[in-house]
Amino acid sequence: MKIIKTIGILLIVVVAIVMIIMLILPAKQHIERTITINAPVAKVYQYLTSLENFNKWTVWGRNDSTLKNTITGTDGSLGAINAWSGDPELSGEGKIEVTSLEINKEIAHAITFLKPRQMNAHSEFDLEEINGHTRVRWQIDIATPRPRNILNLFSNMDKKMANDFALGLQ
Repeated sequence: MKIIKTIGILLIVVVAIVMIIMLILPAKQHIERTITINAPVAKVYQYLTSLENFNKWTVWGRNDSTLKNTITGTDGSLGAINAWSGDPELSGEGKIEVTSLEINKEIAHAITFLKPRQMNAHSEFDLEEINGHTRVRWQIDIATPRPRNILNLFSNMDKKMANDFALGLQ
């Protein structure tokens, strides 16, 4: 009887610890990389607003030969959407929508991953002109709502995607 009571108390303590960790951990993962490009900010901004260009320069678009993209709306403008589908192991299925454009300063996207796993993310490019060059900061916040955020302890998206971000920005 004492063993069952001890096991019960241990289980309650473990569950309490897991819940506290879940409440303390952020409900998102953040990835951010910066590069300086030898081009004026207006040229970089114009290039980055295009979803068609995004499909060409991101690593994800280059690694999946089955990837199909469909752009609706006016590419490069607010509300434009790129829906994609491809190999479930590489690209999956989802859409990216241009949600904010601040000329020569910022481009923001809402990203919805549908398959193989449903997730939402917010992506943003922040631009700053420095002596005729453009510093580009690319960041993405991937929602990991509670209680799923506990898995952030075991899966670091920054480490998984760091190389993809760096290659894309190159």
